[in-house]
Amino acid sequence: MNNLKIHALFDLGATHLFISTRVVSNMGKEINRVEKGFIIGTPLSDVVETNIVYVSVKLSLNRYELEVDFIPLEFNDFNIILGIDWLSKHKA
Repeated sequence: MNNLKIHALFDLGATHLFISTRVVSNMGKEINRVEKGFIIGTPLSDVVETNIVYVSVKLSLNRYELEVDFIPLEFNDFNIILGIDWLSKHKA
């Protein structure tokens, strides 16, 4: 992803794509604020609200090249969380 090697979690239930706030600083992408933000429920039953999106981030998965939009979240075990259902609908 943007020439960075990352650790990804493929989440069957994720409806959006998420990126760790630790990785964002290495991407060199501008913050985009959306008018209608997101309310996100986490596996630990926390609720996070944000209106920040990183738009058109280049992502390579095997031979597929995608431009995806990521919502930043604070998590430590992975760099990105990808919804498998979302990815299957947006294959290059």
